[in-house]
Amino acid sequence: MDRARPGRASFQCRAGPPGLAIATVAPGLTGPLMIPTNVRSPPPSQPGDPMAATQMKHLRVRDVDGVAVVGFVDSGLLYATELVHEIGDELKALLKEPGRAKLLLDFDAVQYVSSTMLAQLAHFERELRKSGGQLKICGLGPVLRDTFRLARFDSIFAIYDDEASALAHYH
Repeated sequence: MDRARPGRASFQCRAGPPGLAIATVAPGLTGPLMIPTNVRSPPPSQPGDPMAATQMKHLRVRDVDGVAVVGFVDSGLLYATELVHEIGDELKALLKEPGRAKLLLDFDAVQYVSSTMLAQLAHFERELRKSGGQLKICGLGPVLRDTFRLARFDSIFAIYDDEASALAHYH
């Protein structure tokens, strides 16, 4: 088991039942914890559907009343450098698409983000704002919400509990 620094949890992961990993937390903390390893994206939309989606490698984009709702596909842990850069490239590609002035990033399927991912998000927000766009964030779980708060990103981003409340603030 990893040595825990004061105030930090230490844990080990091992394979569990199909689709799950079992994390055993350091002594004195609760455990074991079942962690999903396969987050599934919703089924693709039908052609002509007003909420048709664009599927990228790591992002799923669907239009809801003129807002591009961007979800993360199979990206529960956003920390690997290559993954973070690929997501950054996909976000930059969204900036180049016409009519993408309002974006909502939905972190509902994300459990962890690295500092590099936070930097990518800050850069993306800055570029979107320069082009006259708006970015909102929703679906942060308790750990991610604390991460954003500690990094003071809650003062940079408009953060909402869920998609519906975020979309209501666009209109």
